[in-house]
Amino acid sequence: MASQVRLPERMRLSLARRDDEWHALDRVLVLLSTLPLRCWPVSELPKTYDPAAVEPKWYQHWLERGYFHADATSRKPAFSMVIPPPNITGVLTLGHVLNTTIQDILARRARMLGNEVLWLPGTDHAGLATQTAVEKALRKTDKVTRHDLGREEFVRRVWEWREKHGRIIFEQLKRLGCSCDWERERFTLDERYARAVQEVFVDLHEKGLIYRGRRMINWDPAALTALSDEEVLPTKQKGSLYFVRYAIVDEPGRFLEVATTRPETIMADTALAVHPRDARYQSLIGRRAWRPLAREEIPIVADDMIDLEFGTGVLKVTPAHDKVDFEIGQRHGLPVIDVLHANGRINCPAVPELDGLDRFEARKKAADLLAKRGLLAKEEPYENSVGFSERAGVPIEPRLSEQWFLRYPKTEEALGVVRDNGIRFFPAHWEKTYAQWLSNIQDWCISRQVWWGHRIPAWYRDVADEEQPEIRVQLDSPGEGWRQDEDTLDTWFSSWLWAYETMDAETRAKFYPTSVLVTAPDIIFFWVARMIIAGLEFKPGRSAAIEDNVPFRDVYFTGLIRDRAGRKMSKSLGNSPDPLELIGKYGADGLRFGLMRTAPSGQDIRFDEKQIEEGRNFVTKLWNAARFRQMHGPSEATPRLKGQTLSIYSIEVLARLDDAIYAIEQAYREHRFNEVAQRIYDFFWSDYCDWFLEAAKTEIFCESEKRKRSVMAVMDHVLSAVLRLLHPFMPHITEELWSLLALDPSGSADGTIQFATPPKAGALGFGNPRHREARQHVAAIYEMVQAGRNLRAESRVQSNKKVQFLLRTPADWIEPELPTITRLLIADEISLVAPDYQAAPGAPIAVTALGELHLVIVGGDRGAERERLEKEIAKGKDELRTVNVKLANSSFVDKAPAAVVEEHRRRKAEFTDRLAQLTKARDALE
Repeated sequence: MASQVRLPERMRLSLARRDDEWHALDRVLVLLSTLPLRCWPVSELPKTYDPAAVEPKWYQHWLERGYFHADATSRKPAFSMVIPPPNITGVLTLGHVLNTTIQDILARRARMLGNEVLWLPGTDHAGLATQTAVEKALRKTDKVTRHDLGREEFVRRVWEWREKHGRIIFEQLKRLGCSCDWERERFTLDERYARAVQEVFVDLHEKGLIYRGRRMINWDPAALTALSDEEVLPTKQKGSLYFVRYAIVDEPGRFLEVATTRPETIMADTALAVHPRDARYQSLIGRRAWRPLAREEIPIVADDMIDLEFGTGVLKVTPAHDKVDFEIGQRHGLPVIDVLHANGRINCPAVPELDGLDRFEARKKAADLLAKRGLLAKEEPYENSVGFSERAGVPIEPRLSEQWFLRYPKTEEALGVVRDNGIRFFPAHWEKTYAQWLSNIQDWCISRQVWWGHRIPAWYRDVADEEQPEIRVQLDSPGEGWRQDEDTLDTWFSSWLWAYETMDAETRAKFYPTSVLVTAPDIIFFWVARMIIAGLEFKPGRSAAIEDNVPFRDVYFTGLIRDRAGRKMSKSLGNSPDPLELIGKYGADGLRFGLMRTAPSGQDIRFDEKQIEEGRNFVTKLWNAARFRQMHGPSEATPRLKGQTLSIYSIEVLARLDDAIYAIEQAYREHRFNEVAQRIYDFFWSDYCDWFLEAAKTEIFCESEKRKRSVMAVMDHVLSAVLRLLHPFMPHITEELWSLLALDPSGSADGTIQFATPPKAGALGFGNPRHREARQHVAAIYEMVQAGRNLRAESRVQSNKKVQFLLRTPADWIEPELPTITRLLIADEISLVAPDYQAAPGAPIAVTALGELHLVIVGGDRGAERERLEKEIAKGKDELRTVNVKLANSSFVDKAPAAVVEEHRRRKAEFTDRLAQLTKARDALE
């Protein structure tokens, strides 16, 4: 990139003007452009920053140089992550932006810390979601369904669709600046990966952990497939509670009332059940009742599972359509009657009025039939929790079905690794959720009635005179006459191997276990827990030790992004902005930084586009500060601060930089990324730009070359540090400025910031008495300046109008600093006055640690000034009261560090003195 040549000393510019220096930038750069090429950098910073030009340029450069490619033979310490594989149906959302930005921050920081970094990308085949999307497209374009095409042709069409659409999200992630190792892209249906999935199935079957059985499962009547418990979302629904009358067979005229939400399944009732200790129904246990629809006698049984408080205390037992009812039916040997087709329509020719109706339509019709027959006692509004299919968004149906199930292995070990901090969760409260799920885990239904996916490696052959076919579980067909299972595996059954099956042996030896997983908490069961179990069961690590086989060391759970009203974002609500449009408007760096500043650890985020605008504004602030530095000569890649005579303002900004670096390092350790962003923002915008740069202009425009060199060295040091701190968050602009300012210490024409070491806290060794004194002086000056600015505002003096101040102070060191204070206050003059000076009555006054600051205004308002002073006195009394309470507490005085107690005593003296001066000023207005 651009090389840099130093300006000769004799050609350095000296600008004497104190005012409007920023506006002089264009004129200065024009002047410099007339100098010989050897005297100035090849590339100057344009007036405005254009992310649309800069960001693609640098991203392509990084790809061409192979900066993101991980070397499995490197001797550097390993840092690795696997991207949570987005579905091949997916496009970039703000949720993706948040998740992948955090991962990119971790990857880029790890490279800067000297690690060999693998960030492995890939996509998930997303069986049901992709099948649904392709079928929808086929119906629209070709007017056909998958059944019209047949399985083989349909799967071929899905592969075509994947080649055309499946990598769109990767191109979008590149636009965001994600530094994935794109050469290692993986797909859950890659040949090697697919083979591994089937090998795992066979292995677990041989261990007796996978079995086939007829059990009650969750059925999706829209997608026509089984679902796991984790794919069912409990959802509050408002409906009705129907009180149905069941006649007692041997006692005509007597009825049992049963409360139910599902009268459309009455035809599948095979018993009524009451609690054995319910006195109301003791005499009816063992007798029989008439089923009111598809009339037939059914027994009345006693079961401890009945809730005496719900409804009437009587349960209609429908073993085919409810999990609890199925268990009751098993205990009492009840028959199982299924009255629903797979698509949710009624299958009951015995009641022709209902047969063939949709289940919800049948519910209303069944209630009408019961009412007409005098068997519906009443109907009441009722709200209950109904399980909805996560994918199809329709109520699921409990259904008795022949499916494949997994009995989870290593659950105790999986609990232990998190409990014992072998894996750390951030935020830690998710550990409790994880433990509760694992402690109450149910067998996993892993088969799906879907064509697109990993076909189950089970084979069937019909056997003469046998009702059930012979079954073999193996990778390849046993031979002629055998047919493969039609079902595919749950998508999560393949993705639970993602942390290690995406790596070849050499890569795994270097990078497994991975360092961090960044994911959303809503898949803690689907994916996180199952990956931990898979790692512990299949032991892909370098040894059999648990610590070598857990899939990751840390898990960071992001929050959900909501709109300003707190609603989840969705296309239907129209509240989900397109990230690519935001990038076009604010730049990728602006989007990344703006979002990260508002993303507290693990908490939901209320999105406001103004946050992204603030990110863009920060980019602009950074660019302008860099241009301001460039207008005063070339930068030093390795500025020499030791030996320089540093001003008190330089000492202060360097110390504040040190404080910021320390806080940033602490925040990184706890994955508090928003705190990192905010600390950088606060330091650069406020400490550096608002305070230091303004104060530094006194030295920049002075006649002393020594003082100029000193302040320029400080500016170069701070800019270098800030760019390195910012790079993980804002990779493009930091690389652009690193290049244009030629800040790479190696002097290489291609010196990238990618591998530049982050600044370290404490490197400059602040803390000696001179430094402490300098910081105290600056703190007093900045406090006084702020007080002076407040005086201007309260006196309604325009902020850019030159005014005169008078300062009465005992500080004997203040006079050399008056030019800087004058500049900071935008004052025409600041005059020191004698200790016995008395301000004109009504003149605005501020009492600070440095003394009394008077704003000179002709004809001041005595009443307004008195009111202002009264407020200041009240505030001072509150401050003094607070510190007195602390010092009156013997426990605090005895146990707190001596320096803390001494600081409180110093503050007491300062507050007391200030209060006396304020009171004196108020009394002078009498």
